[in-house]
Amino acid sequence: MKSARHLLLAVAFLGIGAFRLDAQSYGLPDQVLTIDASSFLGFGAEAITESSGYLIKQNAGELQLYAPLQLPDGAVITRLCLYARNEDVSNVVNVSLQAVKLASPGHAPGVVSIPGTLALADFHNGYGEVCTNPISYEFHETADVDGDQAPELVAHRLRAFVPFGAFALGGVRITWHRQVSAPPAAATFPDVPTSHLFFQHVEALYAAGITAGYGNGNFGVNDPITRGQMAVFLAKALGLHWAN
Repeated sequence: MKSARHLLLAVAFLGIGAFRLDAQSYGLPDQVLTIDASSFLGFGAEAITESSGYLIKQNAGELQLYAPLQLPDGAVITRLCLYARNEDVSNVVNVSLQAVKLASPGHAPGVVSIPGTLALADFHNGYGEVCTNPISYEFHETADVDGDQAPELVAHRLRAFVPFGAFALGGVRITWHRQVSAPPAAATFPDVPTSHLFFQHVEALYAAGITAGYGNGNFGVNDPITRGQMAVFLAKALGLHWAN
């Protein structure tokens, strides 16, 4: 069987991505990931989860809580929404996205707050929801998050701050979507030059290990595709498996 060649056609013309499987679905439309209160770490003895699912803080101390966040590499976060209870106009429950720099060789560890991701529960009339303005943050495990022109290994987390007094944290809703990776400067296949309509998508397939083209070095961009070859495309692209 020829090497798999045209997943682009499968995506563009067969409607892959028109359905969703919660936060792990494929395709380019917006998706929603919900982080509930129980996902946050660092609960103190004063923090309890009531039947509604909210984390209730009952004493006068403040809390800083953290929840790990993992999305596919290259995912774009477009909005964060915080669910909380706030009844004190002088204090606010808030949440933000942070990148934790790992101590890779030649770099110092640290924590960097991602601009535009701070959501403040600045209402003071009980339970409510507040969202950030639209943002566009690309989620990567390696990124120059501190602007020093050197990429670092990073892990992402949500930081929630619950101030003095009685407040409640319900959770965070994150809106995000996948994207096709940017193309390289030079073409991998002679029959798909940088000027070709499908250049970016073919290069994404190659970079992801979904196709290697023909043995002669070409991709075969204008060749027909069989149902068997289509099965190879989709199974490799989606990581399909069957239960033992």
